[in-house]
Amino acid sequence: MAWYPRLRNLTRRDRVDRDIDRELSFHISERVDDLVASGVSEDEARRAAKKQFGNWMELIAPLMARVMTSLICLLPTAGHRYC
Repeated sequence: MAWYPRLRNLTRRDRVDRDIDRELSFHISERVDDLVASGVSEDEARRAAKKQFGNWMELIAPLMARVMTSLICLLPTAGHRYC
């Protein structure tokens, strides 16, 4: 059942947020290392990497809205008004 992991992730939101933060930090760190190796100063490399990856909450918000809509559609009382 594909909806169960989604439902479980909604109830464990803090854990999911930490996992995403950890993953994003890893990728930012790797990008900083690449930029520093190419001759960019560490401060500038960190700024550029953070700008490149952006704010993950802005990226995740539409996805979470779709997940919530999917879960609402699973409710027997929801009808199909939102689906």
